[in-house]
Amino acid sequence: MNNPIRSALTICLLMPLVPLSAPAQSSSGNRATIQGVVENRDGEPVADVRVRAISRRTDKLVAETTTDSQGRFVLRRLLPGRYALVFYSPSYEQAVIKSIEVKRGQRKRLKRPVRLTPVKLYAVINGAVFDPQGYLVPGARVVLERIAFQAEPVPKLKRETTTNRSGAFAFRVPATRARYRLTATATGYAPQSITVDVGGAERRHVSIQLQSKR
Repeated sequence: MNNPIRSALTICLLMPLVPLSAPAQSSSGNRATIQGVVENRDGEPVADVRVRAISRRTDKLVAETTTDSQGRFVLRRLLPGRYALVFYSPSYEQAVIKSIEVKRGQRKRLKRPVRLTPVKLYAVINGAVFDPQGYLVPGARVVLERIAFQAEPVPKLKRETTTNRSGAFAFRVPATRARYRLTATATGYAPQSITVDVGGAERRHVSIQLQSKR
């Protein structure tokens, strides 16, 4: 015959296991997912985009994933509520879905692909204008013009600015191979020009020294 004391102890030890497992299953059933596709402007999938879900109630990050080779993503284990979705990629501008709501246990699929806009790359030409004694010249006029390397036709590009209180200036130009002429003028000085070559998305620092009028 079985020992009645041992049988009673076995039943008592097993009883807590039943209610402990039930809440875990219920909690998992409350969770929702959001899935979708990320594409570029040509409708091509974009991989390795970081996708974040931010709670609209707490402004805290609650889930994060990255898109696969087909641009697909799934944000899992979301509690019922409203979320903002933020999409990050070094080659594209940040995209945001301000508010999307999920209900308990819902598998929500975005109706349309998320379209990302490519980041526009620029080159920067900055520098300063000096007088013949080497002092900085504020308020000097600086004109930038694109010129040809040889005799090939080039798109027209002309911009103008003035140096700030520190005698500095800056231009942002397309990140393509190009040659530019910068001409600085100021009252009491003869105009001075220099040539700058740009090879891509880079920063070029230059100095222009004015000469006294003869």
